[in-house]
Amino acid sequence: MPAPPEPRDHCAPTRAPAKNWADVTSFTVMVADPARDADLIALAARLGAPVVEAAPAIGCVLTRDRDGLVLRAPVAGGRAEVRVEGTRARPGLSLRTSRLARAVGNERRGRVIDATAGLGRDAFELAALGYRVLLCERHPVLAFLLADALADRRSAVGPGSIRCKAGAMAGDVCRPPITPFDIELHQGDARPLLATLVPGTTQAVCLDPMFPPRSKSAQVKKEAQVLQLLVGEETDTHALFTAAWPIAPRIVVKRPLHAPSIADDVSFTVEGRAVRFDVYLTTGRSAPAFTRTPAP
Repeated sequence: MPAPPEPRDHCAPTRAPAKNWADVTSFTVMVADPARDADLIALAARLGAPVVEAAPAIGCVLTRDRDGLVLRAPVAGGRAEVRVEGTRARPGLSLRTSRLARAVGNERRGRVIDATAGLGRDAFELAALGYRVLLCERHPVLAFLLADALADRRSAVGPGSIRCKAGAMAGDVCRPPITPFDIELHQGDARPLLATLVPGTTQAVCLDPMFPPRSKSAQVKKEAQVLQLLVGEETDTHALFTAAWPIAPRIVVKRPLHAPSIADDVSFTVEGRAVRFDVYLTTGRSAPAFTRTPAP
């Protein structure tokens, strides 16, 4: 295995496909109990990352504490912690209150593919609402966190373990309980997977390109800062969008509220306070032109 690169003051340079994931820079695995954390040690070996007993002063650190896996990283104003939780739904979540559900369609007739899963927030929301979801994540650290969260979810699912607050209308609430088989993980690039799917079996494909850095004066959530450090810049969003076009009747692209769309001819938009979902209806249409870059 090649030697790990020299440490730098950030984590991974890019989410784009890398020839060798040992190129992940300044990423450290901290292990307190080698017997318990054999999976963390194996991940470190695969990535060429050092294994330590005490947290280093810089860089991203993946460890396990009493609450589970946690990714710690330096951000503006200190350090942040990021966890992936797959067994909780936000209070009041329902088909009526979920903007994402409106974007992908309320019918729940087929599987929804989250082609850039990240920390799985959107995918777990859809699963809590009763959708069948396939997560795709190619960054090895994020995929590791997602796989661990799904394992916890499978062991925790039971009556009342994942439910939404009752809505005002019949059929408005998620199904309690959600079975662990409603959500699956593909660890790798979504494009080869999309190429194997039969059109018509997927309800929607969701894309969440890494948001570009904001100005220094803007406040960015610590979680978003950690993802920007770990993942870096998306370089192939247009290629992923094109690969998804023939697979599903809807492509849903998550964007900052005031950022331009990644492609022309948005069919409709579902707006929130900070983000929006651009929905492209694909049936009977050719993929639109990319006249803008993904950055705002």
